[in-house]
Amino acid sequence: MNNVYRILVILFITHFALACQQMAIKAGDDNYPYWVINPEIDGFVAVSASAPKQNMGGEQAQRRVALTKARQQLAEHIRVRVQSEYDTFIEESNGKVTINQDLKAKMQSRVLMDMGKARILNEWVDPASGELFIHYVTDAVTGI
Repeated sequence: MNNVYRILVILFITHFALACQQMAIKAGDDNYPYWVINPEIDGFVAVSASAPKQNMGGEQAQRRVALTKARQQLAEHIRVRVQSEYDTFIEESNGKVTINQDLKAKMQSRVLMDMGKARILNEWVDPASGELFIHYVTDAVTGI
């Protein structure tokens, strides 16, 4: 039961930290699309990421930076969700922790598959700063 509470606390802290990070950047400005501050969509794992205007490489470099940030955030969301599902299969017997290795391999395979389905849903460039924002999504991670 302690594992469940620990998992819930970790998920809450991760979600809260990411939300605060995005809110701090955009607080008080109504000119941004709704998904920049709140990228969540039912049935999907979604993040928003941005990249400032690049001095070298132009728009392509800016897009690569934003996409890299989005992939990192999305992978972290998926890793946390998969880890929480994985923790439910840890059992303690005779004072030892045992882990089902087959389950770990299946979940790792699922993370790679979900990242492969990820796509950019929206893009927006702030006309004032030139900063590029992307809305990056993939199907929700479900149990195996």
